[in-house]
Amino acid sequence: MTHRPQHEPAPGPVRRPTGLIVLWCVLVFPVLLTVVIAVGSAASNASGLFGDHYVVYASVVIGLLFAAIATTVAAARASRRGPRRAFTAATVILLLVLAAPLVAGLAMMAADEWCEGQPGGRGGTEFRTESDIPSVCR
Repeated sequence: MTHRPQHEPAPGPVRRPTGLIVLWCVLVFPVLLTVVIAVGSAASNASGLFGDHYVVYASVVIGLLFAAIATTVAAARASRRGPRRAFTAATVILLLVLAAPLVAGLAMMAADEWCEGQPGGRGGTEFRTESDIPSVCR
């Protein structure tokens, strides 16, 4: 019987990072839309007063996208479990950072529309105390 340390990979085929594939499929729309908005804003405001800020933002977004692609490829090629988990965690963080602005904007827009029909909103619903107004709408 041979002794094999636990930090070595188990024999057999290396599994593909299916979790990352699913995450990419779920977040591909918000990530790509964030990239398109950043690049479009940089292109349309490049000659304006704050054009350099838009260009920097677009560069950071594109850099994060390429980093997410690179860590996904590295996770797929990793033969040991530790580096594969590290690259997977880095990819998840990068994709969530890229998708966050669009998802947060859509959530704020939905909350704003919902609050208009609640007590204290523009829908004309009366309220007696401030506690009648939902906390999201205050």
